[in-house]
Amino acid sequence: MIHIIGRFIAGCLVLLAIFLTSAHATIIEGDFSGVVGSPGFPFAGGAGSTYSGSYTYDTAAPTVPLPGVFAGLGTGYAALSYVIDGTSLAPAVIGIADNNSSGFGTFDILWVLSLPTGYPSLQLAAPANLWSGTSLSNLDGVNFSDFSETSFTLLADVNPGGGVGTVSAWSQRAVTVPEPATLALLGFGLAAFGFSRKREH
Repeated sequence: MIHIIGRFIAGCLVLLAIFLTSAHATIIEGDFSGVVGSPGFPFAGGAGSTYSGSYTYDTAAPTVPLPGVFAGLGTGYAALSYVIDGTSLAPAVIGIADNNSSGFGTFDILWVLSLPTGYPSLQLAAPANLWSGTSLSNLDGVNFSDFSETSFTLLADVNPGGGVGTVSAWSQRAVTVPEPATLALLGFGLAAFGFSRKREH
């Protein structure tokens, strides 16, 4: 009887874990590439060479301050990764600006900024009103063609004033992953189910 109860409980844990797979994290993966416009860029072969990069963030990422000269220009969110040509630039921040005004005009801006200074930074700017607010959800459904201004730059100011390049491609996609607690519950249920079968024999 005890074995039957044990197997019943283990089975319930497995079923509960499967049911809870609806509790998940949505990770956003972004990719970008472009051409180096200055010899100061440290991640590629010099002016005229190409570079590529990527970043990831959780849609439930906590807000954090934007670093350096970007402070106060928008809302920052903790990034999970930031890589250019295989070099990790983490820790990093995703920055969202709404109607950011400068001497060049007013723009909605996406930044990917390496801490602590903000550089190297990926910057994609669009005419104001591409989105409203400074939420990560503003980036849902946005395409590279929506960033129609010429202010696509990737700055790598390891040396001040150096490393300005163009961004020729950018895209994002969502990847849904189970929460760790759900995976742990499923593993515990399967282990308990296996143990109950072993005890029975």
